[in-house]
Order: sequence, then C-alpha cells, then structure tokens
Amino acid sequence: MKHIPILIAAFFAAGCIINAETFFVSTNGNDANPGSFAQPFATPAKARDAIRAAKKKGAVGPFAVELRGGVYALAETLSFTPEDSGSAAAPVVWRSYTNEKALVSGGRIVTGIAETSVNGRRCWKTVITDVRDGRWYFRQLFVSPKGDSMYLRRFRPHIGMHIVAGLTDSEQKKAMAHRAAQKDFVFYPGDIREWNNRSDVEIVALHEWSSSRLRIERIDMKKNIVEFTGFPTFRIGHWWPGAHNPYFVENVEEALDEPGEWYIDRKTGAFTYLPMEGETLRASRIIAPALPVILAMTGDYSNRAFVSHIIFSNIVFAHNDSPLPREGYGGSQGHPDLPAAIELVGAEHCSFIRSTIAHTGNYGLSIGLGCHGDRVTGCRIFDLSGGGIKVGDIRMNTKAEYPELPTDNVIENSSISDGGIMYFSANAIWAGIVRGTVIRHNDIANFAYAGIAVGWSWNDTPTSCASNIIEQNMIRRVCTLLADGASIYTLGRQPGTIIRGNVLRDNEKSPFAREHWQLGLYLDEGSSQMLVENNIVYRVGTHGFNMNGGAENIIRNNILGPVYGNHAPYIRCYKKPYARSNTFTHNISFCDSTNLADDAWDKALFDCSSNIYWNIENRKFAFMGKSFAEWQASGQDRGSIVADPLYEAPERMDYRLKMSSPAKKIGFKPFEVTAGLQAAYKDVAVSMPVTRPPVYAMKMPDIPESILAPAVNAVSFTAKHIATPPRIDGVVSDGEWPAPIVMEETPMRVKITTPPCSAFMSHDNTTLYCAVSVPCDTEKIKKGSQWGASDGVEICIAAVKGTMLERVFVLHGFSDGGHTSVPDGGANTDAVKKMGDAVRHAAKTGNGRWVSEWAIPLASLGVTASPGMKLGFNIGVRRTEKSEWVNLVGTRGATFQLYNAGYCVLE
Repeated sequence: MKHIPILIAAFFAAGCIINAETFFVSTNGNDANPGSFAQPFATPAKARDAIRAAKKKGAVGPFAVELRGGVYALAETLSFTPEDSGSAAAPVVWRSYTNEKALVSGGRIVTGIAETSVNGRRCWKTVITDVRDGRWYFRQLFVSPKGDSMYLRRFRPHIGMHIVAGLTDSEQKKAMAHRAAQKDFVFYPGDIREWNNRSDVEIVALHEWSSSRLRIERIDMKKNIVEFTGFPTFRIGHWWPGAHNPYFVENVEEALDEPGEWYIDRKTGAFTYLPMEGETLRASRIIAPALPVILAMTGDYSNRAFVSHIIFSNIVFAHNDSPLPREGYGGSQGHPDLPAAIELVGAEHCSFIRSTIAHTGNYGLSIGLGCHGDRVTGCRIFDLSGGGIKVGDIRMNTKAEYPELPTDNVIENSSISDGGIMYFSANAIWAGIVRGTVIRHNDIANFAYAGIAVGWSWNDTPTSCASNIIEQNMIRRVCTLLADGASIYTLGRQPGTIIRGNVLRDNEKSPFAREHWQLGLYLDEGSSQMLVENNIVYRVGTHGFNMNGGAENIIRNNILGPVYGNHAPYIRCYKKPYARSNTFTHNISFCDSTNLADDAWDKALFDCSSNIYWNIENRKFAFMGKSFAEWQASGQDRGSIVADPLYEAPERMDYRLKMSSPAKKIGFKPFEVTAGLQAAYKDVAVSMPVTRPPVYAMKMPDIPESILAPAVNAVSFTAKHIATPPRIDGVVSDGEWPAPIVMEETPMRVKITTPPCSAFMSHDNTTLYCAVSVPCDTEKIKKGSQWGASDGVEICIAAVKGTMLERVFVLHGFSDGGHTSVPDGGANTDAVKKMGDAVRHAAKTGNGRWVSEWAIPLASLGVTASPGMKLGFNIGVRRTEKSEWVNLVGTRGATFQLYNAGYCVLE
C-alpha cells in the first residue's frame, strides 16, 4: 500500500504531519480493488476491514480512509469494535477527500418513479416491492430537488389541530396524576374516522413538556371513543381543563392533498409523492431511510476494552430510520430513551470534527455508557426528528462510576438546530448522569422543547453527576412547541457544575402550551451545588431564572432582561424538603411586569441580596402584594435597589453599561459577551434549508367551556331538600345537616389509611349547601390561601345539559375562612368572578378538625332547582399535615375533571 501524507494536526496537540496508510473509497469503486487512489473500494465497510487486515499483519498505523464525494447508501450499520481502534500516536482517521463531500446514508434511493396526476394534481408514483413484501417500511422521506447532497424533509399527510372532547373511565396506570395515563379518549364527531390505513395512522398528542405518537387499536364511532395499542407516558388531558388536550392526526391517506406530502401503503407498496412546484423527476433524487443506526462504536467498557482514537472529519451522516413500535411511543421528558443515528458505547478519545449529522429519525449522536474523552468539535447537526446529542443513558445506575459512567466528553463550537421535528420533547443536547461533560461555544436554535438539559434525578440524593461545564453557548428559539422547559435546564445534585457566559434568548409561547413556561435558566427538582454566573437572558416568555427546590446554588452577576410577561418573571423556589441555602446576588433583572414574586421565599431557602430590579415601563413592582420597602423589611433583598441599570441598548443585546449606571452600587461586574461559535468556526453557522414541520402552521382550536358529563351510571350523592337553611359559620351543629358522606379516596381511587373526611349536602330550591369536616392536628394546619400549600377544600360543580357539563366552576375554601373562585375547570374569567362573588364560605378550627361550609346559589350555575336534577359534582381536600389529597370521588386526575367524578342529585 502506498503511503500518502495527510495533515492531522487539527486533531492532535502534536501538530505535525504523519505518514498514514491510506485507503480510498469511491461510489465508482469496487470492493475487489486494493483500495488505492486509482483503484478505490466501493464501501466504507471494506475500508474498515482492510484496516483490520493490515493490523493483523503487524501494521500499527496511523491509518486513514479517504471517502470520495457522493452518497454511500449503507446495506448495514457501519460498526466499529475495539479491534478498529487507533492510538494517541497513531489514530484512525476517516474523512471526505479534499474539496469533496461524502454522505454516508442509512437510506435507500426510491427508484422506478413515474409522473402522473390524481384529481388534477401532479404526482409521482411507484410500487416498492420490499414494502409490499414486508421487508421495509419508512416514516420519513427526503428529497434532493437538484440531485445533489442538499436534501429537504417531506411530510406525511395530516389532519388537525384538534382537541380531546373528554376522557373515559377506562383503566389507567397507577401513577401520580400527570402520569395516570389511559389508552383512549373521547373525540368530537368527525375528528377521527375509519380511515383506510387505520393501523398506520398516528395520533400525535401534545402534553405539557412531552408528546406521544399513538397507534389506533379500535374506534367506537357511536360513542366517539378512540382506543390505542399502548399507553402514553403522560395522561392525555392532565394539563387542560376538561381534558381538552391538543392533538393532530398524521399519515392519513385520504388527507394527501398538499405539494410536498407523500404516502406509502404498507399492504400494496404503492408510493405517492406530490412534488413541490419546480421539482422534476429528472433532476430530483428521493431517499427513504432504511437503517435505524448508521454508525456504531461498541466497546466492552466493563472489561475496559474500548473503541478508541477513531476520528471522523468532514463527513455527512444522514437518513436513519425511526420505526414506531406497535404500542406507539410516549417518551418521557427530553425523550432520552430514543436511539440515535450514530451510537457510541464504550468509546474513548474518539472525535467527530467538522462533520454533519442531518435528516435523522431520532437523535443525531449518542455518547453512551462507558464513553470517556470523546469530542464533537465544529460539527453541523440539523433537521432532527428528535434531538441533537445525547450524553449518558437513563438505564445507568445513578451512582455508577468509571468505567460505566460517561466522563470528560466535550461538545464544542458546533451548530445544532431545527430539532424535535417528530419527537417534540427531544433536547438539542441532553446529558444525564455524567461527570466532567463540557458543553461550550455552541450555537443552538429552533427546538420544540429545551436547549441544553443536564442531570437525571428529581431530588438532591447524591449521584455521580458532577463537575459539568455549560459555558459560552448561544441558545435561541427553543420551547417553540412545548412548555415547562428552558434554554438551559438542570435536574438533581451536581456539585461543581458551572453555567456561565451563555446567551439565552427569544423563547416565545407556543399556542399549544397550556402554561406559559418558556424559560431562560431553569434549575428544576433538586438542582444543587451549582454556580450560575455571567449569563444573559432576554426576550423569554416567563422567568428569566427559575429554581424548583434546589440547594446550595449560587446565582450571581447575571443579566435577566428584558423579560416579558406578568408571571413573576425572575425567581420562584418551591419549598421542597431538601431546599436550602441558595444565593441570588449581584444580578440585574428588568421586565415589563409589575409582579416579581408569586411566592414568599424563606431567606434560609433563597437569600436575595444586592440585586437591581427595574420595570421597563417605569411602573411600581409588587412583591407578593408588598412594596419594595415592605419586601426588604420582611428580610429579603438587603442591599438591592429598584433602578434603571442604564444599558446602552439591551433590545439589541448591547449590554454595555453607561457611565452613570447604578450597577456598581450592587457589586455587579461587567463581562464580555463571547457566547456562540468562536472565530475559527463561524462558518459552521451557515444556515441550512430545513422544511418546517406542519404542526407550526396549525391553529389551536377554541376551547369550549363545556366538557363531557360523567357516565349516566356514575356515582351519585343526594342533596337532601330542607326547609331551614344551615348557618354558614364553619360549625356542623347537631341536626343542622343530613347524614354525612364519607370521603376516603385518593385521587387515584385508593382508600386512604388516615381518618376520613365527611361531606354534607342539602338544598332549599335556591341554594346548594355543602359542608366538609376535615380531621387533623389543628396545631399543624397551614393557614393561607395558596392552593396545594395551605389546608383547603375544593368544590367543583357544573350544570348538566344533555351529555355535557355546561361550565365547571372550581371553588377553593381555606381554613382561615377565605375563599377564591378559579378558572382551572375551564370557565371564563367573568363567570368565575361572578361565581366567587355569589357564594358564601366560612371555616372554623377546633376539636381535632376544621370545617368548611358553603352556600352556592343555584342561579349562579344558570339552573332552577327541580326534583331529581343532576349537577356535575366533586369535592377535594388538601390535608397538609400528611401532604394528602382526599376526594369525594377519585378522578385519577384533578378534582375538577368531573367527567370521571359523579353527580349531586337534588332531592
């Protein structure tokens, strides 16, 4: 074999030219050739095997594989094992030949296409025998209009956006409320039909921070119920009043009507594509994915037999398959269980340099268990059905150590964009339980969910996750479809982790998100022992910074603004049992909201000091209803000021402080903004054309106030007719109320083990009277009016009209006697307020219990009493002593989900 010098100084610190034994591969080659420049191989696999053979003969390398330009459609995954390894002194380098671009594809070119027309529309058709014969099926399609390496994704026909009409009382998973999933829902007439290809139709349901792709088992057209082949991960409808979860339908043959759409019939193999304007058969190339994994490195890390020192440079990897299991897919937050186009397990010191990963069926690259010191540098990763890069594996024990624990992997100077196209919750970069991971100087944009997520533990229990660095990244336009995520999101204890110098911007609310939670920095569930400094967050929907029950975090010298919205845009900190000793200092926060706190922070939990707050419209702030002076008098924000920080032009990201800025008074230290790709990698950010998924063109339907009524045979409770109304005074006197109804169910319909509560109901034709007696240790009652944190009673009630509940009202009564009317059940704002004004409530504590008493005018429901009249009805109790929820009827969800509750029948 002729030795040809190649430059590999870019890959190694030695910075010298090394003679490498080089093999060439060409689309015009032949695997019977010797692999020389003049007589190249035809497949990458043959070049890999040639290196193996050379090593068996005693060659020590370095080795190089030069791929000539063109598309290499793999027949099987290009796999590497420890025998393919190089060394630090003699690596194995795979790269495209100089000034050419090799595309290693997991797809197959669709051939035999003929042009015809259907209903006056131009279309391209063929029959794919491998599909017809059951050897192949695909869910993605990529078209190169000019027959070159520039591919565009095309989408299957779709219908929607729709909303769920209601939920049934079918079997549910035994889990917390938002995970108590069931396999069916009720749809509005006409939204779901008996389509020709029902078994291949996908129902795509949007949860708050995730999504499910569900396959249809059966449809009951009389009852308008669709049943699925498997459970979604999350409960459909949990976050939406009336279970009005948004969903759309994909891969419906009858809906094939727009240019760029395509359909493949699994039974006949008939393929149809409606070409875009200007596309011609002669010029175009069509590729459909066939391989789930394009490239795999698999070492035996448990025996420390790693795949090591293999480098991929300037190669394009594209077109991997993403089969949908029969039970569908309902992955968790971040979809970290998804596979990737490129899978690394037990790989050490391997690199992807200035390469491209695109047009994927799931994640782009997975750096999994037993991976150490691997690098991704200067890569372009885009058009991703799932996320960009995964580091770690959710199957790993959270306390695992080397060699299983992924350590010291680096992702830098890469452009990662346009992801979450099919699996919406996937992250640009997801890192689970990892140590020493460095994520720096990346340019991230356009993801349906979060940008960078690190950690995989929902409390502060010690794990192996530690010492990760997230710095100098530019992250924009994430959480474009889902909510409760952020540009940078963390979970669990991570001692030594640093988040610094990042610019996080332009996260706007999706029309399909129930809550407006598109955040900048989000330290969620147990995030602890981290340093967050010198970050800039602006133009995000809600909180610039948010923390949920963390401990010993330092958040300092950050610029949070401008932030828009009126939902306490800066800090929120739930009082988890482990939350403690967090510091928020020397930060500058400015917004258009007047509400800076929606919870009162205990100083021991979250110590704020020496910050600047500013309303960009020069309006006064309120801190839990307090003025700033009153807020400081309560012990918070010593040394903080309300003042314009006087930046030059923050709306243009010009954060230079003017000479007269008051920032110096609080100890703020100006810092240079250097986030994003470094100068040598600016070319990586060249925008690549990506076809926007159809979901972004959909509109959220109007959500009706009415919801599905409970089943006709649902449990009923009688409100006794009385002549003398009870006194609404918080005391259940002898003879005042009819016999009590025992309340002893959890929301999941499990019998409680603590003393049950008692409910009492009566009416006098004009008013419904309710009382709830709650046994408790009266010394441990939490007074206040914060639902979920204070002791309270929830009354949910609605008028019945046919098979629907007209409007669900939700009333909260607290142990201190106060009450509120809230829109959680879906009633409109005006109606909610009128109901709150119309009802009377009283409460009293004593004799080992507290009592909540109500008078609810029937006219406020829009009804006139008549014997036998039914009202949709449920009661819930929050007993804080045991952190317990007690229901009259367990709905397996929120109390106000009356379609799974029962009726109050007027005697």
